[in-house]
Amino acid sequence: IEIEISSLRKRRLAIAYIDQVDVRYKRHTQVPLPNSQAVVFCLMDVSGSMGQNEKDTAKRFFLLLYLFLQRKYKKVDIVFVKHTTDAAECTEHEFFYGQENGGTMVSTGVKCVNDILNDRYPLDAWNVYTVQASDGDNFSNDNDDLRTQLEILIPKCQYYVYNEVLQATSYSTVGHVTNVFEVMNKLRDEYTNLSIVSIPSIDNVVSTFRKIFSKK
Repeated sequence: IEIEISSLRKRRLAIAYIDQVDVRYKRHTQVPLPNSQAVVFCLMDVSGSMGQNEKDTAKRFFLLLYLFLQRKYKKVDIVFVKHTTDAAECTEHEFFYGQENGGTMVSTGVKCVNDILNDRYPLDAWNVYTVQASDGDNFSNDNDDLRTQLEILIPKCQYYVYNEVLQATSYSTVGHVTNVFEVMNKLRDEYTNLSIVSIPSIDNVVSTFRKIFSKK
């Protein structure tokens, strides 16, 4: 008995004292917190078919969206993605003032947004907004890939806006249904968070913005 008592005393000295309060059962209930931050993806075609007028129109729209979201969220990240037949994240200056030649594969831009979103912006911590500006030009054989990438991205977004900035002075005939517009239009009924707008000039930017972001 004395040997056992001695052993127990040694064990008591080796183990930290535990009060009864320390072993009470505590139930932890998870309480979801609303996201207080947002990321805005600005996606634009910068190929040769996109003139400075189209880019200026898109820029006004991007700026309005950024200011609008700053009022709703404590933190707003803005990510610029440009594309021709390839896509890449870029600086604001490269986004608005870069001029590149070649064709257009819009799916590469949407895929780039998907990749950045997966790498840096978890959906449980960020509200996602995407605004895409294009003149609607795209290789026909890219339309299926474009739709596939959009079906991955759009459900992750609070709001996805496709802004077609084709103007009367552009190479295409005004009123012509472009490849990108056709793909977007097929997705319109499936996704209520998708808005498709056509802004032919800078004068129409503010009125169009108010229309698609008005309270319903």
